[in-house]
Formats: sequence, structure tokens, C-alpha cells
Amino acid sequence: MTKLMMLFWGMVSALCAIAFALVTGLVNPEEKVNALWLVVAAGCFYVLAYRF
Repeated sequence: MTKLMMLFWGMVSALCAIAFALVTGLVNPEEKVNALWLVVAAGCFYVLAYRF
């Protein structure tokens, strides 16, 4: 695996972690859940699960 691909998958996993943190309310508990973050979290999770 090249360094560029490792960086790409690292960025996808970081985006997934941030999106899940926003959806679960770890970052800002008072804020309502945005559907876009839920879609991003699910999409990243599915892509990572398919890849690995």
C-alpha cells in the first residue's frame, strides 16, 4: 500500500470518527442531529468495512 493510499484511508477513517462523534452528541450535545452527518458517517463506515 502506498503512502498516498494510507493517507487517503486515514482521512476517511478520521472523517468517519468525526461524523460519528457529531451524530452521537459527543462534540456538541445540545445540537440537533443533522441528517447529512448521519449519511456521511454511514457512508464512510460502509466504505471502510468493504475495504478492510
